[in-house]
Amino acid sequence: MGVVLLVSEGWTLHVTAWGLAVCTAAVGFWTGAHQGLLERRAGRLRRGWLWWITGAAALAGALALGSHLQGRPPLAAPPTVLLPVAGVLLLLIGFGLPQRPPGARQRPQRPQRPGDAPPQQWFDDLAALLRGRYLLTRREVARHVDEARSCWVDSGAAHPAEEFGTVAEHAARSMDGSPEPERGLARGKAWIYSAATVLWCWTVGEEAATEGPGWGLAWRLAGLLLFALSALHEWGRLHRRRAERPQDHR
Repeated sequence: MGVVLLVSEGWTLHVTAWGLAVCTAAVGFWTGAHQGLLERRAGRLRRGWLWWITGAAALAGALALGSHLQGRPPLAAPPTVLLPVAGVLLLLIGFGLPQRPPGARQRPQRPQRPGDAPPQQWFDDLAALLRGRYLLTRREVARHVDEARSCWVDSGAAHPAEEFGTVAEHAARSMDGSPEPERGLARGKAWIYSAATVLWCWTVGEEAATEGPGWGLAWRLAGLLLFALSALHEWGRLHRRRAERPQDHR
């Protein structure tokens, strides 16, 4: 972003209340999106939706406040080159911090015993984990849960945990070698890139109507082309995976 502003704004960046509102909206939105993804990967779907709604509310609130402040004189005029320099420094600091192994921030899951929760809760947690972490569709989740329930009933165990272990352990075994998570990831990317393409279409149209040809329109068109091609690529890959997928994975 610092390089883009250097090209579009020149050597001096005019910091306005509207610009600060846009930055605040972006930070709030991406924070909510990131935390929502983390919650869904842990199988907490409702918390994930809550974070996403919070991020969207932060985006809308900051932009609404900034619209009332638009047109006011700049608050400051620092050199634009400070932004790319600050970005490089933040990257260096990030790489210098000690790296934690994957999953270190997640609370370890305690082995589930029959008395911890009713059997239905175990199956509900399994469905939520398959939806959130492995990105399965509702139909695929229902099939896996029904299969697990049938195996549990046939085993005669008092609780699913006696037959399968923890929810995370059973989900990992069920998804080992399955193409379903990859299809879910491709499907999610396709929808995200499609939404970004629609957003950039609106941005390009607004820039063309207000400013006309220029650097601002050029880099917006480049962004639109990038997201459009990415969306077409992901939708095509998803279609090929659906055509090549085997029958039911066991």
